[in-house]
Amino acid sequence: MSRYLALLLGTFFLVFMLAACSNANETTGSAASADTVQAAPQAPESDKAESADAEKPAETADAAPRVYQDLYGEVTIPADPQRVLVTSSRYAEYLASMGEAPDMVLYTSSVEPDYRTQYLKEQGIEMIEYPQYEHNFELLLSLAPDLIIAPGISVDEGTHEQMTKIAPTVALDSTVEMEESMPKLAQLFGKQSESEAELAAYHAKTAEASRTLDAALGDKTVLVLRVEAKQYRYLGDDEQRGGAIKLLYHELGLNVPEAIAGAEDWFTPFSLEFLPEIDPDYILLEKRVVDGEDGTEFYDQLMKSSLWKGLRAVKEDHVIPVTTQDLVQGEGPIGYAHFTDNLVKQLTSLK
Repeated sequence: MSRYLALLLGTFFLVFMLAACSNANETTGSAASADTVQAAPQAPESDKAESADAEKPAETADAAPRVYQDLYGEVTIPADPQRVLVTSSRYAEYLASMGEAPDMVLYTSSVEPDYRTQYLKEQGIEMIEYPQYEHNFELLLSLAPDLIIAPGISVDEGTHEQMTKIAPTVALDSTVEMEESMPKLAQLFGKQSESEAELAAYHAKTAEASRTLDAALGDKTVLVLRVEAKQYRYLGDDEQRGGAIKLLYHELGLNVPEAIAGAEDWFTPFSLEFLPEIDPDYILLEKRVVDGEDGTEFYDQLMKSSLWKGLRAVKEDHVIPVTTQDLVQGEGPIGYAHFTDNLVKQLTSLK
C-alpha cells in the first residue's frame, strides 16, 4: 500500500469515529431534556410550606401581629386575640352589628338600656358589671384580656398606662359617638364594608322617619329638657356634638325652639324663669339617671312650678318622657333605630 493511500484511510477512520461520538452525546442530551419536562425536580419543603400558606383563606394566611396608631402612640395588636375586652357598651354594639362581637364588655346596669343588654348577651358577649366614671384595675386584671379597646375620650394618659400593664390597649382616637367611632372600629378590624352597610341602613331609616315627622309636625318646635340632681338643662342643636343632637335636630329634622337655637353646649344649664321664653310645642322630658345622684327633688319642683304648668306643651299634654338609657346611652345602629320608631309613634299620635 502506498504511503498516500494509508494516510487517506487513516483520516477517513478518524472522521468516522468523531461523528459517532457526537451523535451519542446528542442522544444523551435529548433524553435528559425529555426527563426534565416530564418530571420537574421536587420543591424544597420550605417552598411547599409557603405554597400551602398561599392557598389558605386570607384571614388565616395573613394573621400576624400588627401595629395600630391610637391616641397615645403605636399599639401592637395580637395576631388572633381570644379575649377582647371593650370598655364601652356602645362600642360593643357597634362591633357586634358589624359581625365582630368582642368577648367581654364593661357596663353599668343602672344606665344601660334594656335592649342592649339582651342584644349583647345574644351575641355571646360576657357582660362585666363596672362602676360608672371609675376604674377597677384589679377587676380588669382578673378578666385576663389579651386586647383592650377603649374610647380615647374616656381614658386619660395615666389610666391608659395602667391598662397597658394588663394587656395591649387601643385608646381609640374618638369619642363614643356612632358616626365618628364606628368607621374607626371598622378599620381596626377590617370591617369597613360592614360598617358602611349598617350606617347606610340606619340613615335610610331616619330619612324615612324625618319625612313622616315633617308631615305630622310641620314647623312645630321640640325642646329636650333634662332634670338633674341640682339643675335643669336643655339639649343644644350643634350637629358637631353628635349623639342625640344629631339624631333629633338634624337626622329626624325636629325644629329647635328659636330662643335656644344655636346653643353650642351639649346640654346648657338654665333657670325655670327662662321656660316661658322657650315655650315649645312639644317637650321630651328626661329625668337623668347617674350612679350616686337622684334628681327627684328637682323633678318635683318642676312639676309644681307655675312656669312649667303655663307652657303650651304642658297644657296641650305634649310632654313625652324619655330615659337617659335610650336618649343618650342607647346610641347605636340598633338602639337609635328602636328609639326612632318609638318617638315617631308618640309624636304622631299626639293631637
